[in-house]
Amino acid sequence: GQDIDMGFAIRRIYHPSYRTNDLAGTEDFFRRVFGRYSTPRAGLIMAGILVQPPDYPRDYCTFTPIADVFFDSIDPERYVIDGIQCYPSISQPYLDGFGWGVDGIEEIYREIRRRGIRCTDQKNYIVDSDELPRASFKDSPLFWTLEDDTGIRYEFYPVTSIGKYDPRSAPEWRLPEPIPEDPLGIVRSSHHTVLTTNIDRALGLIVDVLGGRVVRTERNELIGTESHYVLLAGDILEYAVPLDAGSTSGQALARRSPLDLYYSITWQVLDLERVRAHLAACGVRTLVEDDRTILTDPADSIGVPFGFTTELACADVR
Repeated sequence: GQDIDMGFAIRRIYHPSYRTNDLAGTEDFFRRVFGRYSTPRAGLIMAGILVQPPDYPRDYCTFTPIADVFFDSIDPERYVIDGIQCYPSISQPYLDGFGWGVDGIEEIYREIRRRGIRCTDQKNYIVDSDELPRASFKDSPLFWTLEDDTGIRYEFYPVTSIGKYDPRSAPEWRLPEPIPEDPLGIVRSSHHTVLTTNIDRALGLIVDVLGGRVVRTERNELIGTESHYVLLAGDILEYAVPLDAGSTSGQALARRSPLDLYYSITWQVLDLERVRAHLAACGVRTLVEDDRTILTDPADSIGVPFGFTTELACADVR
């Protein structure tokens, strides 16, 4: 984590939050393409690993650990609390946002609201109160920023509230070594990419409020952006401004404008040829590539252009 002088610290990315209308298909994709098995929330409850109130939904999400990423997939139509569907139904799957495990969530909430950024509770209602919102499934603080104010939704949850369903919660957890059986040869996450046309809004939260540090600004020729790479809690976040509205990134962002788009997650891998051969065998086409990086066609990869690279983004600062 990264301590700053505001009385709080961001400890790690808790999870990417992905919206889907096909949880079974999502699990099948990760099993076929990533060689990773997912665990439905109901399975964790049945195993006694996760405890929740009996009237809280059990079948709305599934978790997929991939190296140092804990991927959370949610079906909005199954995410119903007290008779209320919290998120709108979708026609196309997408990455909605991501959350952090934090220390000092009260101080973060206070500072974010002081900056004029609106927040929501778990039912997606705007909270206009100094009182910190609470989770519906346990007695713990939990809140999100309103995407209209921060581009995408960012979640904040105490790192001490994250249960053992997330394997990284174990004190002895270490980044696993790549194994020969991994069809993609994943080492770890390289970076998360958020497309934006409002870089001041993005960095205003990530840098000015949360204490991230811009470690590099350069053109990303692969996706056609001017990219600002931010180090926060050991992860690299790429905030990328498309340089051409007609480019792949420009067209993707246009569907969200004036909001931002959580565009992709890129992993460092051992061997790009191994990745290329496996993706082809799985029927996953390439969107763009160069001699270091492959980005998948979202049409073949659950709506997300997943990246695979041999070079860890900003490795010199991690």
